[in-house]
Amino acid sequence: MADFKRQASIQSQFNRYVGYCKKIDPNATIHDLKTRLDSIIELYDEFKALQREIEAKCGDDRIEVEYVHHGQIEDYYHLCVAKLKEAIESKATLRDQRIQQNDQGHQQNLVESEIKLPRLNIPQFYGDYKEWPAFEDLYISMIHENKKLKDVQKFHYLKDNVFGEAEQLIKSLHMTGNNYAEAWRLITNRFEHKRFIVDAHLQTFFSQEAILCDDAGAIKNLIDKSNESIRSLKVLGLPVNQWDAILVYIVASKLDEETHKQWELTLKKDELPTFQALSEFLENRWQSLEMISSSKSKSINEIHHAAAYRNQSKNKNVQQASQSTQPKANFCNFCNKQGHMIGLCTEFISLSHDSKVNVIKSKKLCFNCLRPNHNTSECKNPSRCQQCSKKHHTLIHKAYSTPSSSMQSSQQYQANIQQSNAPQSECSSCEPKQSV
Repeated sequence: MADFKRQASIQSQFNRYVGYCKKIDPNATIHDLKTRLDSIIELYDEFKALQREIEAKCGDDRIEVEYVHHGQIEDYYHLCVAKLKEAIESKATLRDQRIQQNDQGHQQNLVESEIKLPRLNIPQFYGDYKEWPAFEDLYISMIHENKKLKDVQKFHYLKDNVFGEAEQLIKSLHMTGNNYAEAWRLITNRFEHKRFIVDAHLQTFFSQEAILCDDAGAIKNLIDKSNESIRSLKVLGLPVNQWDAILVYIVASKLDEETHKQWELTLKKDELPTFQALSEFLENRWQSLEMISSSKSKSINEIHHAAAYRNQSKNKNVQQASQSTQPKANFCNFCNKQGHMIGLCTEFISLSHDSKVNVIKSKKLCFNCLRPNHNTSECKNPSRCQQCSKKHHTLIHKAYSTPSSSMQSSQQYQANIQQSNAPQSECSSCEPKQSV
């Protein structure tokens, strides 16, 4: 189980490295890039050793999965190495070009040296006290104590790799070999200040913002910055191994309520947890939250798509049903022609009384308004028989049962409609239940 937990942790670290390498910070120094490259190589060596142990213990049902996982990490490793080496090479080339430009502007001060300056990958310093120890160590070992370089060449490297406040300290000094010692003294006197360096790391550690909710990214950022500050303080010689109770208290106070609760549930009564235990808990915590968030987002999207599809189908069915039940304007239900209603159809009018009644029954029409989808008792049309004022159409009044009389009554009916502008409003649809 421990092997698989460590395997998952390495996978997570490689995911972060891949994300960084795909979009490398343009302000990253060569030192930063080389440090990450060394870390990736070290992590990959650890993964290979761990993977060999896991594959040796796996059964046939698991070995294929492990082979695929091994190949994926191997691809991540080669991608990161290629991207970082490319970035390092690019920044080194730009730096050499700047050195050549400075050489051309100060030829009078470089007569004593005719050799081309070698390309040395050293970090760049921007005046941050926290970054001074790393810069100083590498600069001293690669430049300051390099006996193959003359002082004027060292001065070139120094000016080319310090910026901001550090650059301003030596800006007024002419680039000569005699001025190099003074330039280095000015910079070391300003930044070789252990108390300031410690304070800077402590400020970074203490000033981290509290987490308001169980967010994977916020938890990951908290533990990464905390570990970075603690490692730096340890390098400076502080006894951080004896600070577990303090470090755990401070970091735990930054956690959101739910994460803090889960952390407390892992502890035993009167147990003093170590900062290493808290780090491992938070590492597992943010990984779990990230996995849950990814799965939840996928499920929500699927639900939204399904709901949208159901609504679309429902609206389509309602529209179709509405279109199928809505009577067509100026459509004759007897001759099936457009342009007139059945009450004005000459073919229908020419029929006998009984034939008209049979047509109305077979077509399931209202006996009052001669329209479909409702019966006579539910008809809301205010028109009535113009002969007896009862609730049936004038064309089926018994006194007008012959075709000629029906035609006459139809003409009279049409004239009356035009004069009174009597409405023929549609009624709510229902199953017709006609009776004469």
